[in-house]
Amino acid sequence: MNCIICGGTSPRFFREKDGWQLVECPNDGLIYVDPQPTVEQLTEFYNSGKYFHSDDHGVGYKDYIREKFFINLGHKPILRKISKYFSKLNKKEGAPRKLLDVGAAYGFFVELASKYGFEAMGNDITREAVDYAKSRNVNVVLGKTKELNFPDGSFDVVTVLGVIEHWYDPKEELSEIRRILKVGGLLVVLTLDTGNFLGRGAVKVPEHVFYFSKRNLIRFLSDCGFKTIKTSINCTFFSVEEFFFHLFGRFFKNDSFGWLEKLLVGLAQKTRLDKVPLPVIDGQILFICRKEGSAK
Repeated sequence: MNCIICGGTSPRFFREKDGWQLVECPNDGLIYVDPQPTVEQLTEFYNSGKYFHSDDHGVGYKDYIREKFFINLGHKPILRKISKYFSKLNKKEGAPRKLLDVGAAYGFFVELASKYGFEAMGNDITREAVDYAKSRNVNVVLGKTKELNFPDGSFDVVTVLGVIEHWYDPKEELSEIRRILKVGGLLVVLTLDTGNFLGRGAVKVPEHVFYFSKRNLIRFLSDCGFKTIKTSINCTFFSVEEFFFHLFGRFFKNDSFGWLEKLLVGLAQKTRLDKVPLPVIDGQILFICRKEGSAK
């Protein structure tokens, strides 16, 4: 498979994990799974229940719904940054700005964005997640962005939070997002930065197909018609149980230290520390980008 950034045809071996090979482009440093999982494999994975409720260390989440409070602690600073950007435009108050959250999962960000004054909706390919959001009257619809046939220039903001690394074809997805964004609208991307050791070591297959660095993602976004106007290191919040689930999944290849994880989580529960949010700098970086050029 060629590099999606530079078109390079001679990637070098990066590592192997769980039967999947990852390679790295020597020109721009993009890391990606090669050969790629198929669209069918990815769709089956996200609808298998293994991603949002997992006992397999390093795959998805231990319990995504239970993490809502902690996940939203990380969402709030992102919404404040988006709101601050629009407040600086000095435009008169009008209709609420329209926001689309791509890969919205259970709709936590959409629900929160509505409370921040946005006319917010989301989409996701996981039926269980969409059904959950709908049961809570959160506007999340089933399907990929391109399948939903939004009119040109439908949104002021499109958020892609922890999603770009999951895409089978990022260039196609970004092309569609550019079409449905208004000129001057914002694309907000959150992903791991392989330019630091934390991001470089966070390999999760098959869910993560592409692994970007800050430098090569800015270039890729520019090639797709987006100017990066701000980047910032992102802080993720975890419950104690979810933190150890990800920690042991990242650094140990099997469950041989599961006893230690259970011991630490048990101690936290006994001392009531399991309710305390753990702020973690885990290698993620936030990109705030503006759609440049013509309407399409």
